[in-house]
Order: sequence, then structure tokens, then C-alpha cells
Amino acid sequence: LYKTFAGIESSEEVSRWITAITEGDNGTLWVGTYGNGIYLMNETTGKTTNLVHNPDQIHSLSNNYISALLKDHQGNIWAGTAWKGVCKFNPHAYRFSHYQHTPHNPGSLSNNIVWSFLELPDGKIWIATDGGINIMNPSTGNFTTITYKQNDEYALSGNNTRSFCIDRKGNIWIGYLFSGLSCYNPSTRKLTHYRNSPGCSNCLSNNTVWDILMDRNGKLWLGTFDGLNIFDPETSTFTKLPEGTSENGLSHSIVFSLLEDKKGNIWIGTNNGLNQYDPLQKKFSHFFSTPGCKNCISNNNVFGIYEDDNGILWIGTMGGGLNRLDPKTGKFTVFNEAGGLANNVVYDIVPDNNGNLWITTNHGVSQYNISSGQFTNFDVSDGLQGYEHNLGAAFKNSKGELFFGGMNGFNILNPEKVPDRKIPAPLWISGFRIFSNTSYREYQNNDTIILNYRDNFFTFLFSSIDFNDAAKMQYEYRLENIDKRWRRTDAQSAMAEYTNIAPGNYVFRLRSISPYQGIKQQEIKINVIITPPWYATWTFRITATLAGLILLTLILIGRIRRLRKKHAMAQQLLDLEKRLFDTERKALRLQMNPHFIFNTLNAIQFFIFQNDKLSANRYISMFSKLMRQILINSQYNTIMLKDEIDALELYIELELLRFGDKFEFRIIVRPDERILEKYIPSMILQPYIENAIRHGLIYREEKGLLKIEISEKEVGKVMCVIEDNGVGREKAEEIRKRTKPEHVSMGTKITESRLKLMSNLYKSEMTVTVNDLKDENGNASGTRIELIIPTFEK
Repeated sequence: LYKTFAGIESSEEVSRWITAITEGDNGTLWVGTYGNGIYLMNETTGKTTNLVHNPDQIHSLSNNYISALLKDHQGNIWAGTAWKGVCKFNPHAYRFSHYQHTPHNPGSLSNNIVWSFLELPDGKIWIATDGGINIMNPSTGNFTTITYKQNDEYALSGNNTRSFCIDRKGNIWIGYLFSGLSCYNPSTRKLTHYRNSPGCSNCLSNNTVWDILMDRNGKLWLGTFDGLNIFDPETSTFTKLPEGTSENGLSHSIVFSLLEDKKGNIWIGTNNGLNQYDPLQKKFSHFFSTPGCKNCISNNNVFGIYEDDNGILWIGTMGGGLNRLDPKTGKFTVFNEAGGLANNVVYDIVPDNNGNLWITTNHGVSQYNISSGQFTNFDVSDGLQGYEHNLGAAFKNSKGELFFGGMNGFNILNPEKVPDRKIPAPLWISGFRIFSNTSYREYQNNDTIILNYRDNFFTFLFSSIDFNDAAKMQYEYRLENIDKRWRRTDAQSAMAEYTNIAPGNYVFRLRSISPYQGIKQQEIKINVIITPPWYATWTFRITATLAGLILLTLILIGRIRRLRKKHAMAQQLLDLEKRLFDTERKALRLQMNPHFIFNTLNAIQFFIFQNDKLSANRYISMFSKLMRQILINSQYNTIMLKDEIDALELYIELELLRFGDKFEFRIIVRPDERILEKYIPSMILQPYIENAIRHGLIYREEKGLLKIEISEKEVGKVMCVIEDNGVGREKAEEIRKRTKPEHVSMGTKITESRLKLMSNLYKSEMTVTVNDLKDENGNASGTRIELIIPTFEK
């Protein structure tokens, strides 16, 4: 069956010398000629198209003399030319329409820095730039401008335009950088200007208007660099909403973006958090980024805000990626570079007619498919005006076309014409490196690499045979039993490095991720076996274990014999140490008890001489309780901390009776009273409390304070702090030398001796630290004693 193509028209004589033929997609036949370029012949329609070199188009053929044609696995057509190299045609490529300023062309865009778009009812597009307003005629692609002229009612207030809004009467509101607000009347073509006036409460609060919103009631909301303003067109007055962190205030004065949701709430993106304003209740709700909070907004610098058909809010942030907010739950979900987003600086979000989101970033534009959760990224290689975009410069017109502006003009995109690029690119491991030695060879799926245990520093090198978007490819890899999760890298770092891997069997898995739709494509699996050294083999281990067991048995037999001899001596020595300890403890208690009893009887005698029978009787009653408590406690090496504190309270009460409320005391237990159930050596604290009272507090002129604080220092230890605000140790010693030079206090020394003996016996350190307290003038203001005491089993 033969088919004849006719009707090929050319201004030149058609060359009869056909040099190459190949079949493209959809039955298109590519015919290369020597002198007339390439002819595309559609077998279905019979239509013929001639591709030739055009010096005014950088993407045309480099030469009309074709020597070879080839179609690769991705559908690309490669054309070899005479003297001008190789040309590649990508049938799946889509290039954005790019509009920018062209010198010597008055009909082009007047300024390349684009900030906002607005479509009028007649279909014309207004474009805010740093060179005034450009008005685009979509049918011709030409631009007219409105610019600033001094004292001209038909001119702008300034050329640095930033935002647009059209009201119910068809008036166009224009926000500026540093030049306030203007209202353009399309009928008269005149502009009314509004500026900040110092001291005017009903005027615009700031001359930088970043965003303008008309609500359902016809009022204008103005986001400025000094607060949020509400403008009433009927009264021509401005009202600035208050600021602050409470429900009555805006969280920050710099406002970037505004949105009215389906319920009539106003959402405000600021330099410090996302705000929701209820116009009926006149209250704000704030959303802030909180470290460690997974359901919070990811960054406090909030840029663009969009509400989809389901009432879900999509929020762009400066460095925190894209955020999804469900207003019903108040929870945020974050999408960032790790999940496929082009860049974490997100300016604006606009939808297309298919429900996809288009997101402008600092590194191109991302398309997000809400259903699949996948991103498709576009950059300058796709025809974008640049990597960086501007806040507010994203827009969808009535035809469903998308506009994206930045620092080098703007692009227009028809989402319906973006081809579906899902052709997989072959993935291969191109090399394997051990330390610095690289073996460049292709490894097939399920290949096995066997390494010596010394070769445990290795690297896999890989790439994807993608002739269109190799630089955009990403990869995920994982070494089983080493990596707990997949690790991601890009085409610039297409390698997987592993260091100090132990001998064993591993599986290296690698998969590529398409830059379009984020599709995870084919996967390669490589088995890695690292052999152990001879001394780590099972044969050597079993032999060595048996030999070790025999040797250990012989050692144990000899050890047991020696231990039996030592055991009898050790048991005798242990009994002696315990008896010695008990004897010393009882001796110490006998030294302490007479001292305390002597002081107590003196106090009782004093009350009797004073004929204070009530105090004497109360003193004797409390004294008997204390003595009974001491006798009970003396039966045990350790007592419950609660019992120790009970005895201390009785002792301190006795001293208070004796000294006539010369001081007051407090006992503090932290963190709770469960610590009181622990066991400590008995009567450890009383001598220190006695010293605090007898040598510190009683010499104080004003009423003193004795504070005892019990807390858990660490597991198995408690800290007891005894602090008084008496005269201090130095002054107390001076008083003692004057009044009782022959008296020597032994209570604390005996207690310290007990602590040392118990530390040696129980192998647990007990420490005592004494600190002299000073006031702000350096004078003595009391004493603080810190005891760290181990706790014991009952």
C-alpha cells in the first residue's frame, strides 16, 4: 500500500534529494532533505508542514541540510545537519508565552518588573509594573500605558504600581509603592488620589498599598505597610483596624495579602502570622508558627492566600513552603521542597479550570494536583520569564489562562495545552566507587557486588537517560538494614555514599522521580555482600568459643578454690565492720542525747522558776514525745524520712517554747510528699538544726526564720537544705568566746563522723556543704547547710 503526498508549496525549488526518513508520534512522517529542511507529513490528514532555518528564531533548525533523523525512546526527534551540529525536537515540550520590554518597540511592555494583573469587562488586561500601568490588548498583543505626570488629573500618582481592584461601579482602584491609592474612573479617565496625611485619623495610614480587596458589602480593604485600612466609598473615609496580639488586634502592621472567604471572614497575611478577622464580631484570630508544632503554620511571613471550592485555604509563606489549612479543624499541612515543591518561598496560588493549583515561587512555578498530591515544576528552560516571581503577580483570566509576573516581564499559560509528560526515562547505575577508585560500568537490576571487609567505604553513581529534563530529575535510594527511610537527591548530586558499613548482606534500591507529576518511575535493586575478616567467620568463632570455654572452666575452678578460702575471712571481717559501726553509732547517740537532755531540762527548770506552769507542762509533754520518738528510731539503722521530720518538728517546737517565739520555721518538701517514704540514717539533721538555732537565730534582734527544704537530688539521693537568717558563724563564734569560752559543740562533728562511717560501709557518698550567706552590703545574713544523703531500702 502506497500513499502519495502532494501539494507541497515552497517559494524555492523543492529539493528532490531526500536524505532521511523517520516516523514520529501520531503517525507523522519526518522527511529530511538536503537544502529544504524537514517536511512533516501527517499520514491521516495528508497535511504537510515544512521546518526550516529562521535566523530570527533561536529554536528553529540550525541548518536546512539534513543528513540524518532519529527518534529516541522518549519520542524526541534528532536531526543531524551539515556543518551546524545536531538539533533536537521535543514533541512534549511546552513553552510559556513570554512578554517583556523590547527596545525600540513602543507597543511592547514598558517595564519588565511586574506586580499585579486585572482583567476588565472588555477583556483587556491591566498590568501593574515599576513603570506605571500597562494595558494589554489580547487580540493584538500590544500594550498602552498610563504613567505618572505631575499635576495631571489623568495621570497616576506614581509609577511604582503594586495592586488592583475593580469596584461595583466599574471604578479601578490602584495601590502604589510610596504613592498611596488612586481611583480611576473609566468614563472620565480621571484619577482621584488618596495619600497619608500625618495627624489625620480618617486618612490612609500608609502610602504603600500592597493589596486591595472589595468585600461583599462593597467596602475596600487595603493592606499597607502600616496596618489594615477599611475604605468606605460612600463617605470616602478610612478606618485603620487596631494592632496587637489580643483578639482585638492585627498581629503585625505590614500586610501582604487579603482574602474574603465564603463565610465573609477576612484573611490577612502579615509579616508576623496569619490573621482571620470576623467583621460581625470584630475579633481577630491569629495563627503563628511554633517550633516543634506539626499542625501549625510553617512560617510567620505570610504571602498569598487562596480558598478552593471545598473551603480549604492554601497559604504561601516566605521560606516555609505551601500550607494547607482546614478551617474546620484549624490544622495546617505543609508542602515543601522535600515533597516536590519547586522552592520554599511561595508567593501566590491560583487555580486552573481542572482544579489544579499553580504556585509561584523563587525557583519557578509549581503545578500541584490536589487529587494525586503530586507536583510538576516549570522553570526558565520551559520559557518562564525567570526563576523569581513577585508577590501578587499571579492571575487567572475569564478564559482560564494563567498569568505569572516577575522581574523579567510575565508569562501567559493555557493549562489545557500543557502536554502530559509521563514517558519514563531509563535509570541506570553508571559506576561504583570504593574509596577513591571508581569502576565505570553499567550494573543491571539484581546484580551482586561482593566486597572485602576493608572496602566498606563505597559510593553508587547513577543517572537517568533523559534527553529533555535530566537536570530536573530527582532520585530516591535506600540501603536496606542501614537506611531506615528513603533518601532523596537530585541530578547535581546523583550518588549515594556509604561509610564504615559492617560486613553482611545488603540490598541497594534506587528509583527515579520524574520532574513532572512527581511520578516514581522504575526501580533498580543491587545486592551488596561484604565478607567478614577471617577472625569474624563462624568457623573461627565456634573454634575460639570452645577453646575459651575450656580455658574459662579451668580458671573458674582455680578461682572458686581461692574464693572459698577468702570467703570465711571476708565474712568475719564483715561481721566485725558491722559490729564496729553499730557500736560507734550507739556511742555517738549517747554523746548527743545527754547534750540535748541537759539543755531541755534547763529549759523546764527555767519555766518552773518563772512559775509558768502551762509552759513547763507543755514543754514536758512535747519532750516526752520526742524522747519516745528518739528511742523508737534508735532501734533502726535507717528510718523513714517522714519520721525524721516528725521528730525534728517536735524538737523545733521545744526550742520555740524555750526561746519565746524568737524565730519561726518552715519545712518544705519538693516535688511532693512521696519523697517522705524514703529511708535515711536517723537523727542526721538535728545537730545542724540545733546549731542554726543556738548559734544563729537566738542572737538575732528581730524575729528569725529557719527554713528546711527536702528535695530529691537524683535517683537514690535526697538533698536537705537547712537555712537560717541568723547572725552567721563568724559573729556566733565571737559571742561564744565572750559568753561560753569553755563550751565545745560536738553535735555536728559527731554527725559528720557518722556520715563518713556510713559512706565507707555502704559505698555511697554523703556530703555536707556549709555556706555563709551575705546581704547586698557584704554583711553576714545567715548560714545555709546542704546535705546530700543517700536513701536506703527498708
